[in-house]
Amino acid sequence: MEEKARVIIAPHKTKKEIMLWNDLVRKYDANETKYIEDLDWVDRCIETQTFEKTVHRKKNMGGRKPGAK
Repeated sequence: MEEKARVIIAPHKTKKEIMLWNDLVRKYDANETKYIEDLDWVDRCIETQTFEKTVHRKKNMGGRKPGAK
């Protein structure tokens, strides 16, 4: 079903759910036609009467910048 879906709604509260969530976001990050959203997104869409994709920002891994000494 995941392949046919335009929006994949997944919880991300527990450690296991967060791992699945992160895998889905990585898998579909570059996909312009498939969106990963949390359960709260449904409520926001209903309240605002809009259908907007959430922008998932990548976290910096930290550490030194390439080429830095």
